[in-house]
Amino acid sequence: MSFSLPSRLAGITHASDLRAEIEHAVLEILAQAKIHPPALVLTGSLARDEATFLSLGPRWRLLGDAEFMMFSARRRELPSPERLRELARRVTARLAGRGMDAKIEISAATVRYLNRMPPCQFGFELRRHGRVLLGQPRLLQCIPRFSRRQLPADDAYRLLCNRLVELLAYPGLIAGQRAAHPRAAYALLKLQLDMATSYLIFLGEYASTYQRRAERLLHLSTSPGVDAPWDLRDFARRVESATVWKLSLHHLEQPAGPMISAMELIAAAHRLWRWEACRLLGSSTSAGDGDLLRAWARRNAVPRAWRGWLWVMRSHRPVPARWHLWLRWLRLSHLGSPRACVYAAALPLLFSSVSLPLDQLETLARWLPQLTDFPGAAAPAPHRLAKEVLWNYHRFLAPTRH
Repeated sequence: MSFSLPSRLAGITHASDLRAEIEHAVLEILAQAKIHPPALVLTGSLARDEATFLSLGPRWRLLGDAEFMMFSARRRELPSPERLRELARRVTARLAGRGMDAKIEISAATVRYLNRMPPCQFGFELRRHGRVLLGQPRLLQCIPRFSRRQLPADDAYRLLCNRLVELLAYPGLIAGQRAAHPRAAYALLKLQLDMATSYLIFLGEYASTYQRRAERLLHLSTSPGVDAPWDLRDFARRVESATVWKLSLHHLEQPAGPMISAMELIAAAHRLWRWEACRLLGSSTSAGDGDLLRAWARRNAVPRAWRGWLWVMRSHRPVPARWHLWLRWLRLSHLGSPRACVYAAALPLLFSSVSLPLDQLETLARWLPQLTDFPGAAAPAPHRLAKEVLWNYHRFLAPTRH
């Protein structure tokens, strides 16, 4: 089937023009759906003009997500999660018809969420870089002001773990194969960049843009006595190269990704993960990975984990009558939060240098909030467990910070 690229996308040379096209499509769909939120905000790398676009022949592809948030004083004025997903699908289809492939995410919250936001990386960036498309222009100024040194180390740890879990979507990378798809290469790129983000948060040296983070890392690499789990100068140079690539428009069949193999990068991320976990928990550097995972889970068990488990229960509509799910959640809530449990199941799959035996895979599966059947039951057990982990991650972790 032939495809004619609309004239307004032809010859684009600036990422900001592509961002404007995405914003326009979202506003169009909301108007057509007769949804008029009191406030609409663009967040994430697209709001910072740090999104990565790839030119594939006549089409543009956004690597990563375009994240929008609706805000209102009252919850009842906001669309349901199901309605938001439908709107996101319609925006994605509208953009696809115009020559752009982009994953759209739309969430909703009350203004009270902004007023009560604790120190966190998301709030730090949202206050400085969020783009208010509808509503009061100074809306985001109601987020409490906090410094980079107030960002919690747990934020850094969660960020690193999230990027690692997302690699499970590309089993070939974990097996040492070359990234055969743009999104796989981009996942490696994001891991390398967010390793730098996580490390800087730990040191109290965080910056809210990729460019500033790369500069700060290079500066630290020339300072004597800075603690790091690897050669900091080499890592800073790699992050600088990855940042240059991330912030450029590309006319390539696939991104080059970081100048390091997947297995080397996962090994470096493993060293950073252990470095962070030992400092968070006050553990000995000789502690095993399983011990560190279980200790972090215990830090996030009930009663601290109640919000996360409440989200798990609410994500089932109607609330399940299956008693075994309730018993599973009750058991796991005493071990850790849903996030800690998913990490405990996921990270050993990434960090193991050998194929895990069946009994160990079954032990890891017991950490997951829910098990479900996926197509392809004949696939190797590790691949099935990776799919289970990703399903739990996207269902229970990605939509929330708990």
